[in-house]
Amino acid sequence: MSRRKILERDFPRIHNPVSTVDVGCSDRRIKGSRGLVGECVGDDEAIPITIPGAIKDLVDPKDPRDRECLLEKIALFADDLKKIRARMHNECVACGRRKDLDYYEDMLLKADVVLRERFPWVDVVLVIVDFDACYLVEKDDAFVGAMAG
Repeated sequence: MSRRKILERDFPRIHNPVSTVDVGCSDRRIKGSRGLVGECVGDDEAIPITIPGAIKDLVDPKDPRDRECLLEKIALFADDLKKIRARMHNECVACGRRKDLDYYEDMLLKADVVLRERFPWVDVVLVIVDFDACYLVEKDDAFVGAMAG
C-alpha cells in the first residue's frame, strides 16, 4: 500500500463554532442550507445534515436507532448550537411523494417536539420547501403552551 499527496495546502486550524445546523433531505433538486433555503430564511452559514427522509426518521422511524443516530449527529455540534433548521420538501420519496403541504407541516411540528426535548436550549426553525416557494412553519401560542405544559 502507498500514499500519494494530492494537495498541499496550509489549512487554518482554528475551530469555527457551529451555531446553526440544517437538518433535511438530500434531494438534489433543492439547494439546501447554502442555497435556496439559506437564502429564504436569511442564514446560509448552516452546517447541513442531509439524510434522505431525515425528518421522517425523527418523527416516525422504521427503526428507533435511525432517530437516535440523527440526534447523535446533531449533538456533535451541541456545545455551540443555537439553532436547528428542520426542513422537508414537497414530493419527498421517503414520505410517499405526497403533495399535501399540511402533511409536511404536521411532520415538522412533531419533529419540533423531538428536537426541543433533546436540545431544549436551541431555537428550532421549521421550513417546507415546495418547488415554487419556501414556507416558514410558525408555531402559535397554543402549540407552544401545549408543548411546555
